[in-house]
Amino acid sequence: MRSQKVKGIIIGKRSFGEKDYSLTVLTPESGKIFATVKGARKIKSKFTGHIDLLNICDFEIYVGPNYVYVSECQICQNFSKYADNLKKFYYASLVSKILSRYTTENENSHEIYELAIDTLNSIEKYNKEELVYEGFKIKACQILGLMPDIQEIENLELEHLSESLKDTIYFMHQHSYNEIIGLKLNKESLEKLKQTTQKMLEHTF
Repeated sequence: MRSQKVKGIIIGKRSFGEKDYSLTVLTPESGKIFATVKGARKIKSKFTGHIDLLNICDFEIYVGPNYVYVSECQICQNFSKYADNLKKFYYASLVSKILSRYTTENENSHEIYELAIDTLNSIEKYNKEELVYEGFKIKACQILGLMPDIQEIENLELEHLSESLKDTIYFMHQHSYNEIIGLKLNKESLEKLKQTTQKMLEHTF
């Protein structure tokens, strides 16, 4: 068994046994890590308040042949607005689900990790959470190799996309969130964008 220090975002958390939690942590160097936090469900656990979903933490972990244990955890950043704003927490949780599903273990993940932090900060900062989330899906598809050629996007079993929607996807792919939130999309265009980005995510799997 060896000790390691890692930094990561908690993208999944569930009860494990009677006293423990099982965490899914996205790290920049090693991709996704699954780790057990022993005794974390006890009332006086030292981990209380540290291992909440979406916290960015410094971890000390012990790695064995078939398991990973967290021995220490220190918060680097949490997202305080999520506790009081269900809309922000909802979209941030959707981000964590995509990260949990599409990232892999034992793989350099610096680019998707930095995108995740930028996205979570933007969801907390801006009141255009839905646009930030759609931008995240497009940017994540590009990083994860799921972005189709826009000219072949009809292969995703969607109706023909308008040129304006293609332009929107290109814009979101190439620009930062502070520019994305300035987009003016009507209800119909936003709905078509949501359908398209979801098909991008599902296309390869």
